Amino acid sequence: MRIKVKFGLGSFEKGSKMAINPADIRLCSGRYVVAQCGSQMFKTSVEKTVNPVFSDTFDITVVPEQRPLIFFEYYETHPVKADEYKAFSSISLDDVYQWKNKQNNTVVDFSNGSRLNVVLVRLD
Repeated sequence: MRIKVKFGLGSFEKGSKMAINPADIRLCSGRYVVAQCGSQMFKTSVEKTVNPVFSDTFDITVVPEQRPLIFFEYYETHPVKADEYKAFSSISLDDVYQWKNKQNNTVVDFSNGSRLNVVLVRLD
């Protein structure tokens, strides 16, 4: 089965459980998300805002019997140092056959309180 993953609005600082230093926000050049399902990996474009709207999509192949998960990692880019890992999350695709519609809107809640809207579309 194939699933299209569409990234949308992200809220990477508001509501975060981590203390935010204003100087850190100024030093951050951008934000991006890496998604992985099994050996399939995808990286979004880098967006230079606290609340980016990603327009990236990618297709994954899943085998529902294998209890597939999509893992998400959120990173920040910086002009003078390596990209900084910020948080992780995952969503289960266990109930992919039970979706009432072929499209499922979901919110990815990251470990630091950040959020990302994702649309999953079943392509069968």
